[in-house]
Amino acid sequence: MTDQLTTDPSKPAQRMGAGSLTIHAAPWIFAAIVLLFIPFVFASNSAITIMNQMCITIIFALAYNMLLGQGGMLSFGHAVYMGVGGFACMHIINASEFFAMIPLPVLPIFGGLFGMGLALIVGSFSTRSAGTVFAMISLGIGELIAACSVIIVAFFGGEEGISGDRTYGMPFFGVEFLQQIEVYYL
Repeated sequence: MTDQLTTDPSKPAQRMGAGSLTIHAAPWIFAAIVLLFIPFVFASNSAITIMNQMCITIIFALAYNMLLGQGGMLSFGHAVYMGVGGFACMHIINASEFFAMIPLPVLPIFGGLFGMGLALIVGSFSTRSAGTVFAMISLGIGELIAACSVIIVAFFGGEEGISGDRTYGMPFFGVEFLQQIEVYYL
């Protein structure tokens, strides 16, 4: 039985027992423990940087799986929302040097909100269609943002992009994010 509830309408709904819930949670608990201790096995800064990028890519792939795997919507512009969120975070970091300082662990929330804001605008007209039309609209949005990245230099930074210093902000519970392992655990 793979579902939480039985799906047979002739039988009353029954929840899974505690033992079967433990069996389903065990791989996730094991993966969390591995992720906690893997920086001690691969302790070099370059290895931890690669693990950071791998974790970000895994999150991106899980989001794409939700869109294509469960939703059945083929999107070619999926990276736009992640990119806009990243650019928004960098602009907040750069603005924090002059205005109120925002702790680094809070910035992914702001990046997600900016990406969600763009997704709400684009999704209001693109999700009304399905199939090939949706795929072409998402491709068009992706190409539009790619073209705007060279044109709107104030936001995207042109071909050079934008840069910021994650170590500038105030420490978050004593963590200054100077070392790669601190960023990994973020």
